[in-house]
Amino acid sequence: MKSVKCIKLKLLLFMFAVSSVINKVTAQQGLDNVGNIGRIPNITRYDSLEDIINLGTSLIRPLFIITFLGVILYGAWVWLTAGDKDDNIKKARKIITAGIIGFAVAVLAPTIVQLVSNLLGVNNPFSLLSTP
Repeated sequence: MKSVKCIKLKLLLFMFAVSSVINKVTAQQGLDNVGNIGRIPNITRYDSLEDIINLGTSLIRPLFIITFLGVILYGAWVWLTAGDKDDNIKKARKIITAGIIGFAVAVLAPTIVQLVSNLLGVNNPFSLLSTP
């Protein structure tokens, strides 16, 4: 129990020291930067969550295409090596169908988001996520 109290006391003293250093630094800077105290600087080139989401989607789309091609090639391989086995042919058809459905969902996802946002009356669906 004493060690927990000791840790709490050390943490409190550390927080006090940090706050006093911050106060001294801001006092030396003058009153020009008072509005910027406590703000985290933006070190990226992205100003909003919309920009970050657009970057993510532009990086993910090529992965979808590569995955789609891989699934189609795997389905074709299973079909070609199936021989006379009807179970393997059905398995290959299911693999190829799943690949096509997945690709269609990936391609139509932005359209679906836009359609739902128009139905709900939101002009820009990402404007709800951006910070003021």
